[in-house]
Amino acid sequence: MFLKILFLCLFMLLGGGIFADENATYSESKNNVQFGIYPDLQVLDKNEKVYGIRCSFPIAENSTMIGLDFGGFSRNTKYFYGALFNLIGVYNDRNAAGVNATCIFHYTAWNFNGFSFAGVFNNVFHRITGLQASLIANNARQVSGMQFSLFNYCEDLNGVQLGLVNIYNNGTIPFSILVNFGNNVKSK
Repeated sequence: MFLKILFLCLFMLLGGGIFADENATYSESKNNVQFGIYPDLQVLDKNEKVYGIRCSFPIAENSTMIGLDFGGFSRNTKYFYGALFNLIGVYNDRNAAGVNATCIFHYTAWNFNGFSFAGVFNNVFHRITGLQASLIANNARQVSGMQFSLFNYCEDLNGVQLGLVNIYNNGTIPFSILVNFGNNVKSK
């Protein structure tokens, strides 16, 4: 355990050089490593963008995260692009893309493109393009792809819902058990 902590500390101190652009001036340099305990107690300010790795133990918050994000809970006030693995969950205020895997919940306020898995609840407020999966419930306004959970809900569907209860609000058959298909996602 001690060696893991030592390695993490060394990586944080030296890791920035791995991602840094040698031609960038100090004011142009990108923030490559973020470690957060709480939004007001983290290496970089919560309004900074992170291009690289973010460790949230237990919580980290940034405006934009591009890269690998792991830990407890993460919040992005603008965008997330990359791979995320969190024990608790993630909250994206705007668009997100990539792979999200959390043990409890995933919430994206705008659009999500890619694969999103949440242990309990998975909510994409506007549109998900790809796979939305959880053990208990999925919710999205529009789905282009697949929802896989015990309970699935969407208003517009271009794809398939697999689950015990599937609700496709604007579909010809708005309720089904086990499987539901749709082909009517409207461009909004």
